[in-house]
Amino acid sequence: MKSNKNLWNDEDFDNMNWHDCKVYGIGFDDDKYKLVFDIDYILDWVKPEKDNIYFKFWVAPSTLVFENVYDLNID
Repeated sequence: MKSNKNLWNDEDFDNMNWHDCKVYGIGFDDDKYKLVFDIDYILDWVKPEKDNIYFKFWVAPSTLVFENVYDLNID
């Protein structure tokens, strides 16, 4: 999904595609009950040109924040 938006929020969540987004870090803010992911968000997949088989990507470093996270269990 290509977009000119600088800031996306929970209203955009259903329109976003998380396929192949690389996660670089996970953090917890216990005082504010936040779960934070540092990711490379893929804004757009660029189809290969005629004689090429590889896709190119528009990628933006992003921080994904979940609020009101408590009693989190990861298995």
